[in-house]
Amino acid sequence: MSDSSAPESKSADSTPPPGHRPFTSYAEGDRFKGDTFIEYMIYDDEKFIVFLDQDGFVWYEWNPEFEEQTKKINDFDRIRNRVGVLESIDVSHLSHDQLLSFKRLVGDALVCVLREGNAATADENLNQAQQYISARNQEAARFWYVMSGFWGTVGVLLAWIAIAVWLRNRLDDGLVDCLFGACAGGLGAFLSILTRLGKANLDVSAGMKLHILEGLSRIGVGVLGGVVVTIAYALGLLFSTLQPGSASRDLLIVFISIVAGISERLVPTLIKSVEIGAVKNGEKEQAPAKPPLKQNSNNSVSNKEKGQPPLTK
Repeated sequence: MSDSSAPESKSADSTPPPGHRPFTSYAEGDRFKGDTFIEYMIYDDEKFIVFLDQDGFVWYEWNPEFEEQTKKINDFDRIRNRVGVLESIDVSHLSHDQLLSFKRLVGDALVCVLREGNAATADENLNQAQQYISARNQEAARFWYVMSGFWGTVGVLLAWIAIAVWLRNRLDDGLVDCLFGACAGGLGAFLSILTRLGKANLDVSAGMKLHILEGLSRIGVGVLGGVVVTIAYALGLLFSTLQPGSASRDLLIVFISIVAGISERLVPTLIKSVEIGAVKNGEKEQAPAKPPLKQNSNNSVSNKEKGQPPLTK
């Protein structure tokens, strides 16, 4: 290429050997200079060529006669740098059609600035490419996050069915309540994932494993939250004024556990209130006893200690 210091895109050597093959003679499926496979041809004429290789990278090259003209193009280096930034984005999760759409926008920007010297139109193409890849990346990250939460919820529901069908009559009632609360809390956590999906700060560059771990962790937090509120209800710390019948008691446990799984504030608020209550009780137990009131010689409390003014003669 004319400027070997620009690593933005893959490029062949800009100085053709004697008898160099004309750019217009190349077509999709050819080997550019016998080396790089042309997967998709974006543009070619007598002056320059722009195409995508088999890995989806943008290649471009111009002939020696066009060298001086590229130096006169305003903002060409800036456009080329923007192309390099977009080329560095991870696209391994994209389908072939999505990758082609994205890289065509990037390659068209180079065509605009090389053929017409139009940096403004090139910027528009690169802006569209940026928006397109950002949207596709968000879709991929959301898919990983939701699917991990979904399969975690499936496991929770299977456990719930097992408890209700086979284990309920074999376990202690309190343990069954906690297990029901745990399952309901996991379900509430999945509802939280779905309702807050558009607001979640997801970044596909973090990778699929981290998004799966985050989704499963959210379900795990909901499960633990369901156990906490179930225990709090059994101890009378939560909804203590409600005394439902045996049939509606299970529904109440399920309800408050689902709310605990959805809410990110209920369980921390409950724990904080219990912590404050424990601190206050500890302070009362450790408070020093009040000293006895001073008495006069006839064992009666003085007027001063009673808070009354002293008698005057």
